[in-house]
Amino acid sequence: MSKKRFGLSMLTALAMVLMFSVTALAAGVITLKANVENGFVKATWAADADAAVTGYTVKVLDGTTVLDTQTVTEAKYTSVVTVTESKKYKVEVMTNGGANNTNTSFVEIWAPASNNVLASTDKDNNLGNANQTGNGITKNDGSTNTTVIKSSDVKNDGTTGTQRTHGEYQNNTNSCASCHQTHTGASKSLLFKDGVYNTCTACHDGTLGFYNVFESSNAGTFGGTHDGNMSVHLADGTVQVKAAPGGNLSANSGSWINEFNCASCHAPHGSYSERLLHYNPNGMGLAKTSDGGIGVKDGTIYEFASLPSAAAADAAKFILVRGTATQVGLLAADIDGGDPATTKVIMVYEDKGSAYAKSSTPWLYGYAYGNPNKSYFTRFWVTVANTAVAAPDNTIITEADGTKHFQGVVDSHDQDWNANLKIEWSKGFIYATNGDTILDNLTKGDVGRAYTVDLDLEEIARFGDANGVPIYTSNVNTLFDSAAVGYVSGKGVAMSTYCASCHVDYLAKSGSATGTFSSAYRHTTTSDSYTCVRCHYSHGTDVEVMMDAHGETVTDLTATGGAFVGDTTKATAYMLDKNPSSALKRYTNMSVCWGCHTDSKAEQLKNTFSFGDNDGQTDPHGLTPQPAMPGAIGTNNIFAPLP
Repeated sequence: MSKKRFGLSMLTALAMVLMFSVTALAAGVITLKANVENGFVKATWAADADAAVTGYTVKVLDGTTVLDTQTVTEAKYTSVVTVTESKKYKVEVMTNGGANNTNTSFVEIWAPASNNVLASTDKDNNLGNANQTGNGITKNDGSTNTTVIKSSDVKNDGTTGTQRTHGEYQNNTNSCASCHQTHTGASKSLLFKDGVYNTCTACHDGTLGFYNVFESSNAGTFGGTHDGNMSVHLADGTVQVKAAPGGNLSANSGSWINEFNCASCHAPHGSYSERLLHYNPNGMGLAKTSDGGIGVKDGTIYEFASLPSAAAADAAKFILVRGTATQVGLLAADIDGGDPATTKVIMVYEDKGSAYAKSSTPWLYGYAYGNPNKSYFTRFWVTVANTAVAAPDNTIITEADGTKHFQGVVDSHDQDWNANLKIEWSKGFIYATNGDTILDNLTKGDVGRAYTVDLDLEEIARFGDANGVPIYTSNVNTLFDSAAVGYVSGKGVAMSTYCASCHVDYLAKSGSATGTFSSAYRHTTTSDSYTCVRCHYSHGTDVEVMMDAHGETVTDLTATGGAFVGDTTKATAYMLDKNPSSALKRYTNMSVCWGCHTDSKAEQLKNTFSFGDNDGQTDPHGLTPQPAMPGAIGTNNIFAPLP
């Protein structure tokens, strides 16, 4: 059994209208807007001032099929028929009478589901999968967990143990059958449910008793409501990746036009990051830095002894470096016991501004089909002028940018013809054993690099149960390491870099206009303490999980000692965002600003009486004194110290 896809808030729905709208005819009605509410199409437009206009004829079309036609006298319309979720429709408005008689304007809209309610009707082929993963879909309290086969029999060595569903598969794995059906899949990739979203939520809706994406967690929630100003990442495939704010909105090829779903952010078969965050989101692990990625494309291989100057105007953020294992800081154990002083290694080095430093980020294995051969994500070659190195295939390949090289000089399959060649994918380097000189004449290369994010899940254990699940409390200190007594260098930046694989322009330092696709002044996100997840949830939010500047939620405010003890209505009204949006905000309104900026610009007045009456005690506005900041009220807010 599958689920309805979760819906959009009103503002998000309007954004979808704008995204798929077309320019209205100049002589037709103006400011035409349309959206879908609870399955019905609604539209408004500016009324014509021409007294001869008798009304408007409105049509809703599915392609060329007219679903509804009405003649209305006011500048508004509601359909009498419902539309199907996750489809595109056209809304046409024709003027009747007057100077613009019969002129028509139109917009195209998407029809999302009305809310996140789970349906109890099948949306797939009704065929169950071998591991019974879909059992209990309509009873999401974890009580059906025991009916699901979880491959918890034996490890490869015969001992009892648990096999993981996502990655780290044993040689006798049964995990594949949790998501795929060999002959009876309901959708492409042999998924047992209708699409990625429905396959993932078959388990992650509470069926298993944990990791319920519709409940509050450090990632937020997909379970928001319209009344609660719901704002979510629309991960049900309704939109394309290029819809991301701060992204490449003009892109029309590659990963940017893929549908946005759960697998856009998470890698179901395994990851180098916690929470299965994707190793190559939006394909940006392959893209060069000028396109907002972290890969190396057609990069020159520099000798360790002659690195370019760091932070040079024309320097790439990442470069390829060749040196001995000793020079690049590797040990004999890293190179299968070889001699570090003589074994040649190629690694990626990162421009740190003042100097280059080696990067141990994992490399990506894979390929794209090309003509005449496969194009591997990670590969190296000699220039055409350098014919000193022979390879199994000396076909000269001309790249789109005119670069020519030999196909197959060194790539992921070359280990088949040269046993001395070793690629350490998880550690990010390549080397040759037994004194082999195969790396010596390489001049250029591509390296696909994996995104890696450490979320420091001790915070989840702190706010969840002893094992870290279930997770109910929203907190932003996910990148805080108590052992190091502070933010660990690189953790926060890695998280923001990950988000910027789609929201490219938003990875920025404050103080100057930045942006790969559009330039603007932006709040810094390149700090380990001021990250994307400091202000935003990755899944979604609504009034139930949002916080005020003290880090307090509706639950905190209504508890004993809270500002609205026992009064959920007042607490909810206090927490409602006055400007609801699709910003996935952790904090209501702009209270995140006040929560952090309590000591900046210290010469200015803070949150105190601006002036008073003669006795200096009464605020003429009738406002009560605000609590001192930072508030550290309760235990679940961002300012509470770790135990």
